[in-house]
Amino acid sequence: MFSTFVSVEIEEILDSIGAKIRRAREEAELTQVELGDALGISGNAVARIERGRNALILKHLLVLPKILNKPIEWFLDLPGVPGLTPDEEELLSLYRSLPVGTTRTQGLDLLRAWAKFQENK
Repeated sequence: MFSTFVSVEIEEILDSIGAKIRRAREEAELTQVELGDALGISGNAVARIERGRNALILKHLLVLPKILNKPIEWFLDLPGVPGLTPDEEELLSLYRSLPVGTTRTQGLDLLRAWAKFQENK
């Protein structure tokens, strides 16, 4: 009984992670083959992971955030920083979804300018 429950729970987790990988891959405009090449696996393996049929190995889970520009918490449905309001979590998630580098810097500059403008009202 316990093993059946754990098995079903693991399948649900794999399905959820797979769906998130597919969504992030599509947002990044990568094919399954391209993502597979970046991970060192076949496109068919990526397809099986996205359908929840294969589990990721840890090294793939650790590099996915860099390849797909999403925080690891996003793939695992883990809460972000404790104590944040939903709006703050959304803001952090949006920031983390931006490509690393100039785009993030520009986003922060825009937010800082807006905050400064609000202070001077």
